[in-house]
Amino acid sequence: MLVTFWRGFGYYMVLYLAGLQGIPAELDEAARLDGASPWQRFWRVTVPLMKPTILLCTLLSTISALRVLEEVLVLTGGGPLNSTYTALMYVYAKAFQGFNFDYGLASAAGLVVALVALALSMLNLRLLRPAAGDDT
Repeated sequence: MLVTFWRGFGYYMVLYLAGLQGIPAELDEAARLDGASPWQRFWRVTVPLMKPTILLCTLLSTISALRVLEEVLVLTGGGPLNSTYTALMYVYAKAFQGFNFDYGLASAAGLVVALVALALSMLNLRLLRPAAGDDT
């Protein structure tokens, strides 16, 4: 998990930095002139304007968490006692390891992984979509 986190940390940091730089300074200044505390400015100005970036980062990290294969294959090979065995490790094992080459089962398992990724992406979109009447 630490290797995967370290691998994506810089990418997500650049996305968040770009999102923060896209927030107009005038909005923060207007909130400051209206007497908003730093905490209120963060929750009422920064976070609503960062929702598209947060949505993108959660979608990308959810999908990349489901498709973890290389790190697990190189570092642990699925062990010890299959404790790091992932869904894509199962697909890979059924399709390319051993002598059975069960492509049908592997493609069905890959389709299940894709459907789970789609369901989690729809959940992310539903939870982080802008509220009705929200212009962000």
